[in-house]
Amino acid sequence: MEGLLSANCLSKASIFGGGGGNNIKSLQNGIAILNNSTAAHKDVIISSVDLSKSILVFNYKIAGAYASTTMNTFLAGYFINNQTICFSVNTYPGEPFTIAWTVVEFEKANVQRGTAWLDRTNADVNVTITPVNPNKSILLYSQYAFSSKGHIDEVPLYGKVNEDTITFAQNRDDIYKRAHWQIIEFK
Repeated sequence: MEGLLSANCLSKASIFGGGGGNNIKSLQNGIAILNNSTAAHKDVIISSVDLSKSILVFNYKIAGAYASTTMNTFLAGYFINNQTICFSVNTYPGEPFTIAWTVVEFEKANVQRGTAWLDRTNADVNVTITPVNPNKSILLYSQYAFSSKGHIDEVPLYGKVNEDTITFAQNRDDIYKRAHWQIIEFK
C-alpha cells in the first residue's frame, strides 16, 4: 500500500482513477442510527451494486453522557447482499450510534471480502485470498468483539496484506473478535 499511495501522491494522480475520478461508477451515502429500537444491528437498503467492484466505508460517533465510557466499542459494517449493508455491535452501550456511510462502486477494480474470527489466543489469523498486487491494493476492515465483559475490553486489530494472505493480529487474549474485511485491488 505504501508504494501505491506514495507513487500516486508524487505523480498527483488518484488511486480512484485519474484526476477526474473516472474509475467511480456510483456513490451512495447516508446516515444510519443504531439505537435502542434497532438493538445491536441496523440494516440499510441501498441501490443494487456489483459486489465484486464495491466497498463500504463508514465512520461513527456515540452520543450521550456515557460516550466516554463506550470509547472502546467497535462497530462493524459489511454487505449482507448487493442491496443491503449492515452495521453491528456486540453489546449495545445504551447510547445511539450515528453512522455516516458511503458505498463506492468502481468501474475498474476487484474486491474480495469475508469474515475472520479471532479466538482468545494472541496468535495471528491468516486468511487466504485470491492473489493480489499489494502495491495496488487497500485493505479495509471493521470489527467487534464477543465478550462476556461487553464492550469495555475491545481493542483494535492489526491487518496486513500479502500477495495471497491477509494477516490479522490482536494483543488481547481474553476475547473473541469478528473482523469484516474488504480488499480492493485497483487495475
